[in-house]
Amino acid sequence: MGRVSSRPTSRRHLEAVPDLDPPSPAPQGPAPKNPAPKNPRRGRQPEPGLFDLPEPSPAPPGTGQPAIPEHVSAAEVRRVLADMGAPADLQEAVAEFGDDMPALSTWLQEIGALGDPADVLNPMLGQWADLLERGVRAIEAEVCTGEFLHAYGQAAGSENSLIGSMELLIEEAAATRTREALAMCRCLAHLGPAEIRATAARAGHELTRYGIKDMPWVKDLGRAEFVDAFGYGDDRGLQESLVLEFRHGRRGHAFVVLIDHRLGGGIKDLFATDDPDELRRDVQFESMLEGVEVTPHSPAEASARLHAALDAPVCADDPEQVQDVGIHLPILLDRLPLLPAPPADARPRAAGRAATAAIRRASARRGRPEPKQKPARSPDRRAPVAPTSVHRIKVTLAGSKPPIWRRLEVPSSTTLMRLHEIIQATFDWHDSHLWMFETSDVVFGVGELGVPHRNARRVRIGQVAPAEGDTLRYVYDFGDDWNHRIVVEAVADAESEGRYPRCLNGRRSAPPEDCGGIWGYAELVESLADKTHPEHADRLEWLGLDSAREFDPARFDAAAANARLAPMAGRRR
Repeated sequence: MGRVSSRPTSRRHLEAVPDLDPPSPAPQGPAPKNPAPKNPRRGRQPEPGLFDLPEPSPAPPGTGQPAIPEHVSAAEVRRVLADMGAPADLQEAVAEFGDDMPALSTWLQEIGALGDPADVLNPMLGQWADLLERGVRAIEAEVCTGEFLHAYGQAAGSENSLIGSMELLIEEAAATRTREALAMCRCLAHLGPAEIRATAARAGHELTRYGIKDMPWVKDLGRAEFVDAFGYGDDRGLQESLVLEFRHGRRGHAFVVLIDHRLGGGIKDLFATDDPDELRRDVQFESMLEGVEVTPHSPAEASARLHAALDAPVCADDPEQVQDVGIHLPILLDRLPLLPAPPADARPRAAGRAATAAIRRASARRGRPEPKQKPARSPDRRAPVAPTSVHRIKVTLAGSKPPIWRRLEVPSSTTLMRLHEIIQATFDWHDSHLWMFETSDVVFGVGELGVPHRNARRVRIGQVAPAEGDTLRYVYDFGDDWNHRIVVEAVADAESEGRYPRCLNGRRSAPPEDCGGIWGYAELVESLADKTHPEHADRLEWLGLDSAREFDPARFDAAAANARLAPMAGRRR
């Protein structure tokens, strides 16, 4: 059926049709530990020497035995060992050192308890090697990430240990400057716990600055679209499967959510398939043989059923199901904003709390911060203040021949942070790299740029380029170095009924991200225009296209650009 994860083919039909066996008794006590992921190349790896307590055998100098970082305290070492379930005799021996961190570090090195970092790092990076093969899709990368996060979470124990050790892993992996490290950073920046996403994104950006190129699937991360939904179940309503179809570009995938109403209406099993059409055929066949009722769902109906299932406790009752839900739930939660939020009266089986409670609890399981409740606005701030003046600007990609440009109208009060988002939307880029604005003597940006800069959230275009003829520079992706020249063509009063920002016109498609800058883009266009070019097939695969006819560098769609800008209209930052 095109299942993305690795359950044996012989069982796939069992996952498409609800399991009507009697339910297992409700589990008592904590959920059992899950086995390692099914793909051995992506599974949890042992950490040599971590819990061994051999007779001390001093290591000769220069053998590479790592020291504990200076900023780590003895108390933190004791906490980590307790969280990871270290043997009691090791914990007691460590406690005898008190706060004497140098002596403790030396002793741990002597007994080999710290191990060689490469013994842990190399197998972990090896888990991402599958994603470097040709033809890998974004959904496969997401499932690989889910397997990694599930296994890593089981090994880490507490959430604090998970976040701290994962940040250290990212730092050490980035130092290897390998393609596996870049794949890992891209995936963790997309689906990892919220606390480490920025770290992973920065590490990924640094790796691209060393000339390491992203795989084609990276451009699809975070860009899934909802397609369709349907459900099927037994005639007694004891179990139902909810199928949610999505796509990256033209390639579809689907999630099958098994909901068991006998066990409280929660999620019993969850898996992904990269062939929704085959799944539909299988379900239709089972429908004819077994009388399974198949029901189409509108987006609102599908959302209501999914939120109701998330609102109930997970009811997976065997280790394989527990593992499947753990692996695929972060990906499903990533798709949740693509569905409409269901009204309270649209939710099936009125048992359950509000939909927002389901999102909050599911987000907590994933490590994502809970959505903040917006404070009630005072009567004089019920709507954004309409702009009194607007800047008409022309944004031109430097070095592009023929020129690639966009003509925009933005409120004069637009911050440079918001202007960055506007440019990203009109060029249809992904906002996945560092960026900055420059005037003749000042740099503006956010976060760590490696150069002194002012906060782009606090500076408005009307301040840095107040008059017609003023210019500034916008740089996106310090690796590919996309330079844009911004010219203020006019400053005028805003139209009373005008909605800003808006794109007036433009020329040509923007280059795809990570194609190597303006010269790399020229080579890309050349190779796609010539079927005999040695890189023609590779470039088509990199873009995810079946034919060069689908690639039109001369195309520009102002309506599509304005559709991407529409959510910003009337908003202020």
